[in-house]
Amino acid sequence: MGKVHGQFLGRGASVPVVCLRYLTNSRRSLAWGSGICLFALLWTGCTSEADSVRKSPKAAPPVVLATATVQDVPIEVRAIGNGEAYSSVAVKAQIAGQLMKVYFKEGADVKKGDMLFQIDPRPLQNQIAEMKATIAKDQATEQQAEAAASRDRSTAENARAQAGRYANLFKQGIVSREQNDQLTSAAQSAEDAVRADEANLAAAKQNTRVDESKLKDAELQLSYTSIVSPINGRTGTLNFKEGNLIKDQADTPLVIINQINPIYVTFAVPEGALREIRENSAKGKLKVEATPQGSSEPETGVLDFIDNTVDASTGTIKLKGLFTNARRRLWPGQFVNVALRLGTRRNAVLAPTAAVQAGQKGKYVLVVDANQIAHERQVTAGAVVGNDTVIESGLTAGERVIIDGQMAVVNGAQVAPVQRGPASGAQGQ
Repeated sequence: MGKVHGQFLGRGASVPVVCLRYLTNSRRSLAWGSGICLFALLWTGCTSEADSVRKSPKAAPPVVLATATVQDVPIEVRAIGNGEAYSSVAVKAQIAGQLMKVYFKEGADVKKGDMLFQIDPRPLQNQIAEMKATIAKDQATEQQAEAAASRDRSTAENARAQAGRYANLFKQGIVSREQNDQLTSAAQSAEDAVRADEANLAAAKQNTRVDESKLKDAELQLSYTSIVSPINGRTGTLNFKEGNLIKDQADTPLVIINQINPIYVTFAVPEGALREIRENSAKGKLKVEATPQGSSEPETGVLDFIDNTVDASTGTIKLKGLFTNARRRLWPGQFVNVALRLGTRRNAVLAPTAAVQAGQKGKYVLVVDANQIAHERQVTAGAVVGNDTVIESGLTAGERVIIDGQMAVVNGAQVAPVQRGPASGAQGQ
């Protein structure tokens, strides 16, 4: 093995860079020396770079700040609701027949009394013509029975008078008993004829009334062949086309009409809010806002209905808000975000919701002091109002909080505030 001579190179290096001089031609010695040289060079470079990083100062992380403010905020109960038609009618045929005409287009608006469908009226029109002829015949029979009864009444009256006279003559002995008995029998027969005529007349009148009732029913059935809209509303899917045979009171309606001006929004809130809702609604109509999904502009209505039972399975109670829906932004079955306004909270401390973080100990914010040092502060977060959150405790108005860049900040570290436009109702820094 040859002798090794070397010197230290590189500032701060702990391993020398060795220059080898071999006094032997051994291949094994050459390989061993080359390995030592390569390892020394790599170690020197790494340790030099680590020393350089250790000695460079760490820059303060950039953050965006906002200032906590004091505002009057609404006290609200929020929920998910869905639109419900103010009135809904499933239009069905009341008689069977062929659908002759449809007078509207699917999805069109209709008014109460507008013509919707025409069912073939001809079979009923023929029945009505026959019934009218039958009634005319009944009326003629009734008139004949009336005439016969009137004639027989006169005959009976004359027979009674003649029988009376003969009865007096019989008592005086002027006429025989036989003559008296004959006239008495004749008077009795005339009375019987009158009673028979009156029975026939009553039967004729009864037949007339029955047929007239049938005529009215047929005319009513005929009116059912023309189907009109019972409400103002918007038509849905047309389930039967012209030419189809329609059954009376079929399970499938011809069309469903929904009244959407006004419209209800149905939603459920926890039963714990019921007392406060009832107390405030007793003072006047409560304001309800409904915001369609994907929109930021709400529609405004009033609380119109509180259910009389709490759902025991969910612990909620159903409410309904009534909306004029003049712009028709609300639709039956549509899901909306609902905010029920119960009152106003005065002088509430607000911070941007982006500033409120969740940790192991609960909610917290990072407050930045005048020296640009960030301090973790535990807070009690309340209701969310737009892009801000009500801070019940732990923060005062005027304090600055970090709303962007929290991931790079540790408690007690210095930060570098940067400018950005306000992200919420709080004041951006």
